Amino acid sequence: MLTDVSFTGRLGTLTAVTGPSTAHNSALLDLLSGTRRLGNGRITLDGHDIHAEATSMRTRIGIVPREDRLHPQLTIERALGYTAELRLPPGTSPEHRQRVVDQVIEELELTPFRSSRICKLPPEIRRCAAMAVELLTRPTLLVIDEPGEGLDAAQESHVMAVLRRQADIGCVVVAAMASPTSRAHLNICDQVVVLTARGSVAFVGAPLEIGSAMATTDWTEVLAQVQADPDGAQRAFHARQLAQGPPAPPATAEPWPPPAPPPRTRQLWLVLRRQGRLLLAERLYLLFLAALPFVLAALILLIPGDSGLKQPSTSSSNPHEAVEILAGLNIAAVIIGIALTVRDLVCERRAFQREQACGLSASTYLAGKIIFFSAAAAILTAITFGIVVLAKGQPAHGAVLLFNATFELYVSVAVTAVVSAMIGLAVSTLGKSLTEVVPLAVPVLLASLLFSGGLITLVGTWVYDQISWFVPAQWGFAASASTVDLRRVDARAANVQMWTHYVGWWMFDMVMLVIFGAVWAGIARYRLRARPPLSR
Repeated sequence: MLTDVSFTGRLGTLTAVTGPSTAHNSALLDLLSGTRRLGNGRITLDGHDIHAEATSMRTRIGIVPREDRLHPQLTIERALGYTAELRLPPGTSPEHRQRVVDQVIEELELTPFRSSRICKLPPEIRRCAAMAVELLTRPTLLVIDEPGEGLDAAQESHVMAVLRRQADIGCVVVAAMASPTSRAHLNICDQVVVLTARGSVAFVGAPLEIGSAMATTDWTEVLAQVQADPDGAQRAFHARQLAQGPPAPPATAEPWPPPAPPPRTRQLWLVLRRQGRLLLAERLYLLFLAALPFVLAALILLIPGDSGLKQPSTSSSNPHEAVEILAGLNIAAVIIGIALTVRDLVCERRAFQREQACGLSASTYLAGKIIFFSAAAAILTAITFGIVVLAKGQPAHGAVLLFNATFELYVSVAVTAVVSAMIGLAVSTLGKSLTEVVPLAVPVLLASLLFSGGLITLVGTWVYDQISWFVPAQWGFAASASTVDLRRVDARAANVQMWTHYVGWWMFDMVMLVIFGAVWAGIARYRLRARPPLSR
């Protein structure tokens, strides 16, 4: 907990926050940026209360945390371009946005790297790219947590030189600098704030004043003293403050009008375009997705038999071929949907949270994802379905509701894939990393395999049936079985009412499938809600 912390950062200054506790240093930056609530006290920027005018502050405060909040597959220029569309005023012309992007790239010496993907950048350039994203709106205050995190001495010097230039341009820069290598750069700052391990202030002033206050100019010795006797350091600071007199209270100003958020249509178009760019940039994953429908179709074609989706003859080698084909198509749709989305939101978690704080609507963001991945799921499913139908033949009976039985069967399989994609999006919000999320896809796939209805020997078993009601793939399979008239095609399916070749049952199955899709989309939206700031 931070107690009795007070200092002023003026325009054109670089302030370092240091101390033995990195947690307290980071907490102070969170308070300055408005991402944590104040227990008491007040933080102002140009006379405006940061916490009372949180919406107005989102373009006036730049926040660079330790971890990246960038899309690593994008180039610097494209990442800045998408951010400019989101954060600059809605009336900004494309030409002006491009000029702003070019200016920031040149200012941070990123011109040689503007066409490089962020994941390929050297660490210090990647850190500067994170700063560039925040500088697009020309914030008054830039807070950066541990600018030298993970960098060697030369790389850290490069980043600190960039921060120094930003302060000289006129920005208020506040950086948490607690690592041993960072202490070598404290003397280039205009002001240093030293916090004790208990969250109180031990020193505030210019680096040149540290010798008279702490009897040493060696920052390592200063922090050792503060850590050894935090109470004594705090008392000495208060004594110096009393001798200087109380500071003048900050001036107050009329609240700023909150900035207008980008139109929802622009946000949606941005999400769709960026998602397409991200997918194309991940070449290995794109290759996997391109091969997946062909692999799944090949596996389904391994099912023996020559009757396909028609009623088998008495001499058929596989009397249950139709149900096995439908089960294969059903689980293929589930795999396609899950594979498309289960890794998506978790990989963008940090980037989305920052964009959400800057005005991106979670509903619009999710809608863009659903539209894009629904189209992708429908296309990939069409490839698998087309190969299987060409090889195994079309359904023998006419359509239940739609104009063509083959198209109707495809609709049930494609909607199953779309709903599975929504399940993948929801699962993707349940963890903080891929290692936490990917294992959660396994029970989803197993449940779809076991409870979809393809294992007809279990249909009619009490408890099994009740559990299957909550498995979306079961309703997709039931709709496809209704189209094929599986009750007549396979004798073992004769008693399953939901598989009846009747418009009422097909509609009921599809409605249930859509309802489950909406439920899982709702879960994903709830998980994407904006979290309130933490108390500290």
